[in-house]
Amino acid sequence: MATVTRDKKGARIWFKDGEGKRKSIRLGHVHDDYATRFAMYVEDLNTAAKYNSTARPETAQWVAGLCEELQSRLAALGLITIEQADTELTAPTLATFIDDWVTSRHDVKPATKQIYSRSRHFLIEFFGAERRLDSITRGDADEWALHLRSKLNENTSRKMAAVAKLFFKRADRKGLIEFNPFSDMRCNVTHDETGDFTVTPEIVSRCLAMAPDAEWRLIIALACYGGVRVPSEIFALKWSAINFERGRFTVKSPKTEHFVGKASRVCPVFPELRPYFEEALLAATDGTGRIDGSRFVVETHRLKSGNLATQFCRIIRKAGLEPWPSLFRNCRASRQTELENSFPTHVVCAWLGNSPTVASRHYLRVTDGHFEQAIGGAPGGANHPEVVQNNKGQVVTKPDSAQGRNGSETVVSPAKPTKNATPSKGLRGGVQCSQKDSNLRPTD
Repeated sequence: MATVTRDKKGARIWFKDGEGKRKSIRLGHVHDDYATRFAMYVEDLNTAAKYNSTARPETAQWVAGLCEELQSRLAALGLITIEQADTELTAPTLATFIDDWVTSRHDVKPATKQIYSRSRHFLIEFFGAERRLDSITRGDADEWALHLRSKLNENTSRKMAAVAKLFFKRADRKGLIEFNPFSDMRCNVTHDETGDFTVTPEIVSRCLAMAPDAEWRLIIALACYGGVRVPSEIFALKWSAINFERGRFTVKSPKTEHFVGKASRVCPVFPELRPYFEEALLAATDGTGRIDGSRFVVETHRLKSGNLATQFCRIIRKAGLEPWPSLFRNCRASRQTELENSFPTHVVCAWLGNSPTVASRHYLRVTDGHFEQAIGGAPGGANHPEVVQNNKGQVVTKPDSAQGRNGSETVVSPAKPTKNATPSKGLRGGVQCSQKDSNLRPTD
């Protein structure tokens, strides 16, 4: 039982805690009635603490009305617990947060970090490096998106906005901001048909004839006949992945390796592709045909020797043509379109390493060959040189003299690296090539 004593310094409340230790709290010179009520509340608090229970509501209300000094003294005696206010996290600046987060991402490839860096550049350019994360509102995000559209095309601006949304999502999950200002922003990349172009058999033949060496002819053939992604899949291809006896080759896909079962795929060595494999093999082995399987198929013209797109543009102009939009992406897309005319969709997608949804949205084309087939002109849309309908200037080719795949023979010869060579006509096995570099969609 709490008791009250007095001395020359005033009233003092005594009590024994749960361990039997005698403790006290001095009140000073106060009225006896106040000291008695104080002792009653102290006894209630001591009993609650001793038996790990809750004090009476009126006692709790009395404690809440005490000054901070008395509350602190009661807390020091173990009678009450003072809840500490949560320390408010201070939002970091825009540049500091992005830099720290990107540095911590050891699970992404260098190319992905380059995309992060580009989005960071546009954010810092608009908001400033010292702008606090929590000061950016949804309205600010909308203004930033409009600013991007004035400088970039639609798909690029959406991609940059998607990365910005990712930055702020991480900040939101860490509790640094109350909401993600980019959360309701539409960032999905759409298909821009103005960049579509069909790479016809005549175009491929002319480019192959102007290629400087066997390795470059193989690069063009892999892009147009194999439908592989350039440069990621071509640079990862090794001679050990080529099985000439079974007519297959294994393609490693750095772009889709993080998806289960999508790290690699097996593709056929198409008849129109085989001669260029064989020619490159003979050139790399000085005619012996035997080579270390660990060597890369493309060794001379790798990244260190320059950008493949730049070199491909030179070859195209040397062939008397103008470079088309999205060079390798349209090669891949055209190849998918022509293969779809002869094989089921799931088979073609397995060979090219994408999905039917992605193929229909970004790869497949409606060509003049399809119209000719529909009106009864050409017996098969796949055997007719095809020109996609768009607002770009296209090269219209004559019908391919090579026979179609359906039961007929296809004669394919490797192009010779002769000077001032005249391009052969239509030696493409009745299959039109085209590629759409898969860097367009992360789900590809």
